[in-house]
Amino acid sequence: MVSFSRRAALVCAFGLGALAGVATAAAWPEDEANSPNVSEQVALRPGDGSGPTPASQATPGPHSASPASDGVAEGRSGETGSVAQDAPDQLAFSDSPSPRLIGMHIDNVPYQGLELLDPVEEAIGPVDVVHWYQAWGGGHRFFRPDWFNTVSSADKVGLITWEPWALTGEASQPDYSPAAILNGRHDDYIRSWAAGFAAREDGPWYLRPMHEMNGNWYPWSGGVAGGNPDEYKAAWIHMHDLFTAAGVTNVEWVWCPLVDDISGPFEDYYPGDEYVDVLCLDGYNWGTTDPAFGGWRSVESVFDDAYDRLTALGDQPVWFGEVGSAPEGGDKAAWTAELLSNSRYDRLEAVIFFGLDKERDWRVQTDPEVAAAIRNNR
Repeated sequence: MVSFSRRAALVCAFGLGALAGVATAAAWPEDEANSPNVSEQVALRPGDGSGPTPASQATPGPHSASPASDGVAEGRSGETGSVAQDAPDQLAFSDSPSPRLIGMHIDNVPYQGLELLDPVEEAIGPVDVVHWYQAWGGGHRFFRPDWFNTVSSADKVGLITWEPWALTGEASQPDYSPAAILNGRHDDYIRSWAAGFAAREDGPWYLRPMHEMNGNWYPWSGGVAGGNPDEYKAAWIHMHDLFTAAGVTNVEWVWCPLVDDISGPFEDYYPGDEYVDVLCLDGYNWGTTDPAFGGWRSVESVFDDAYDRLTALGDQPVWFGEVGSAPEGGDKAAWTAELLSNSRYDRLEAVIFFGLDKERDWRVQTDPEVAAAIRNNR
């Protein structure tokens, strides 16, 4: 297990790989020429197959909408516009912990390069971690060396959410269930990604497969018909073993439940210390526009209990893989400052913001006070 607790160590590791001038080749499970081009792939994404999930929802979350509607919504060119300018210097907390990595997921990065991050970094400061999603059944399901090269050459850290599903919007997809993974249906595809990583000399790369498994909106979720924690754990270990057999040494495995249990306690899905390099949580404050989503929730209400339970599982570093606060019902800037400055989360090494206007306006880069809260509490 490799643990990097400071931004400099991670950036150094990526920089060395970039200087090596890596040229990566992967064994594709099928001819990539038959897949959509990058722009078509982006249009196929249903919100990247990702996104915040309501704390108390017992049915698939709003991010489970149809690919057509979600893909169009997320692909709007204005998502990263109206970036905060002349943000006030405020909300700097005196008990701020050691520097943490700040990450971001925004539209079309790294698919269309990193230039889209420029206005974001002008607002909040450097983006250390670039987070993107790749669905196994999506148009851009292949291991793309060019995207990895883009991230590595910019000395950024890459976090890839790897989603076993087709972009149909349906939660129940037996062809992508943990049972299907376990019986070898996707072995060639998994091996193609392992070969892609093994061919690289940079990293570490952070791979986040089958996230939010304690929900009920993904094929790997325990709350979906036929799903159960034992098959989930076995499928995770199966994927990990295929990577090990391929000689992959530059991947950190990120295990990331939701802070709120919808389909049983997340502890039931933990594959074990040997198979998890980073412990992770997804957590959102949905605001007051819809009481069914939990209302305005403080940082402590969102993360404290889940953090304590998560860190009891092992001694690995902790990341918050998806984070966001809606603006309705409270002070979003203060919420963001508290999240970053709270010394209670002593093992937290990275905070990855979900930087889209999607279901709620989760963006941190468009409000001057929220952007300042990040700059002042890094």
